[in-house]
Amino acid sequence: MASCTVSYLDNERIEHAVTVTAESLYEAAALGYEALASADLVEGRPEPGTVLEIIVHSPTVKHRVSVAKLRQWIERGGKSPREVVIKQRLKERLGL
Repeated sequence: MASCTVSYLDNERIEHAVTVTAESLYEAAALGYEALASADLVEGRPEPGTVLEIIVHSPTVKHRVSVAKLRQWIERGGKSPREVVIKQRLKERLGL
């Protein structure tokens, strides 16, 4: 598990960010997406073309994943039983 900061810029170029704990890049993207989409101060969900920036802490590593790519990853079958369970849990949390 790693602490990750997930952020994106909205249409007004305002950056929104949240810190989550995840086991993979896409799990961090999904958990961050969920938290940002349901935040009281953020209007609307990030759109499929929105790019989520993921910074993994300790050591710090930065990634960028579009919401469309995140959805594609969740919809693909898992490579292991563990990944299948993770994807199913994320799919339910995101209402996909």
